[in-house]
Amino acid sequence: MQDLNVYEQFRDSMRRFATDKVAPHAAEADRTSSFPAAAFAAFREEGLLGLAFEEDLGGQNGDLMSLVICGEEVARCCATSSQLLMNNWIASFPLLQYATRELIDIRSRNHFGSRKAAPICGACKHGPSRAVTAGP
Repeated sequence: MQDLNVYEQFRDSMRRFATDKVAPHAAEADRTSSFPAAAFAAFREEGLLGLAFEEDLGGQNGDLMSLVICGEEVARCCATSSQLLMNNWIASFPLLQYATRELIDIRSRNHFGSRKAAPICGACKHGPSRAVTAGP
């Protein structure tokens, strides 16, 4: 567990992030019932897609409190974007728990730490060889 001041600083930074990067696009995504692509891109740029995962996988090594704070602050601005972020974390855990190391390495290079990788949400698959990708 971190010092409470660290969590408060993290909350402040997540609040600024959500206000600056997520909120401006939230109403449009809700109005059009569309994928919140701008929020997803901001999550990737900020490294939040890997917040829940170990640093050796390219993640941020965040603890449960950090995940809760991040989800809460994003949800203040856009519940859909917060759900997208949390679904990403949740869907990735089975992959990390049960996949081969080779697949985990590929996944982490293409997702958690890379800010320029192809967008991938979760570990879902359709059919024998087509991965579900998210984004525009």
